[in-house]
Amino acid sequence: MKGSGHWALIAMMGLWSLLGTGCVSTHEITLKLSETYPPPAQAIAHHPGIILSQVEDTTQSPEHKASSTYLGEGLAKFGLLYLVIVMDNDYNHYLADTPRADLIRNVGLSKLRGSGLSVAFRPDLSVQQPSTLSPTQLIVKAKIQSIEVTNTTSTLPLIIVWGSKYDSLTANVTLECQVLQAGNPKPLWEGTVHGKSEETDEIKKQYSKREDRQRVVVGQALEQAWDSILQQSHIKEVSLRLRNEAFAEAFKNAEQAEAGTDKSMALTGYAKAYNVADTDDQALSVIKALARLHRTAQDKMALPEEARKFGVQATSLVEKKRYDEAIVLYGQALDVAPWWAEGHFNRSLVEASQNRYREAGASMKLFLMLAPQSPDARAAQDKLYEWELEARSQPASPNGSPSAQTPSPQPQSTFFSPIMETVK
Repeated sequence: MKGSGHWALIAMMGLWSLLGTGCVSTHEITLKLSETYPPPAQAIAHHPGIILSQVEDTTQSPEHKASSTYLGEGLAKFGLLYLVIVMDNDYNHYLADTPRADLIRNVGLSKLRGSGLSVAFRPDLSVQQPSTLSPTQLIVKAKIQSIEVTNTTSTLPLIIVWGSKYDSLTANVTLECQVLQAGNPKPLWEGTVHGKSEETDEIKKQYSKREDRQRVVVGQALEQAWDSILQQSHIKEVSLRLRNEAFAEAFKNAEQAEAGTDKSMALTGYAKAYNVADTDDQALSVIKALARLHRTAQDKMALPEEARKFGVQATSLVEKKRYDEAIVLYGQALDVAPWWAEGHFNRSLVEASQNRYREAGASMKLFLMLAPQSPDARAAQDKLYEWELEARSQPASPNGSPSAQTPSPQPQSTFFSPIMETVK
């Protein structure tokens, strides 16, 4: 039986030789890149300095056009009989677990935020009037010119067959990008950037699983392209300059209005300064001014209807356990009325319920500054001590998942009771 099996194999090889044909197969390999670069949360960043629009995919190959997740292909293995006839030919088709445009966007959000920029993704920016945005905001538009993921092979000479097998992965990406100031159609910067990475010996030593190495290689190429955008466009420096200039002007105008006893104009000016504050120190200086204005004002500073609307909507979202969106709406309410102490208090509780202790602490400090005589002041300060301890074990930009903890102290406003009951 062994002999007949041997001769059957020889007969089959001979038939392949006569026909000049072989076996060709493909293997789809999906790289789990969304684990490393997750999609943006449904809620957008509060008062972002950078707006990232929908990434445009202009890759031209038939394979790329046929599939939005296709990244490239590479020869997995092949065999040659008598150095001429193909016996076996296997290909790897590399796919992303999310569309290419979304993948590029997710990496861009990660790199921009990692550089310290406040970024929001606006998929509808193409139909939204950029003039409705603030001149302090920068718009980033990116286009995929090409992306190619493939692998090299190593050749193995055998007795009567030449063989080749997968060796290492390489990734190349080319992006076109523009950076614009909101309201100005002329780009501040535009250019073409490249990213390239390969499966080095160092990566092979660090990651034992091939799928992990492949994910790292593709990620490095994409990150390299976005690093080039950051470096060449100087977007961080430009954004900081625009926001600092706007803050200085708004704060100065507010101080002048306060000195002239125009309380309404002063509140409007300080709210505008708060909106463009780029640092905690700038936001703190606004809150200090508002606290001073509050102490000297004869009447309590009223809550504008628009701020009340955002506050009510935020409360509704908390009841539905849509906490991230609620935090954003509280931010929008405080943009309109940064003197609203209870709004800072509420936002801090929801942030803490999401393990965002640094942000919760910053919000609670603003509450204490605006309402030092509040019945909740003592409990609020104690909560700050707890959050400071929790924050020490967190990275600079925590992204914790919701927890089952009960935030306190108990607030004293019609907006608060539903929040406390829901977050418990």
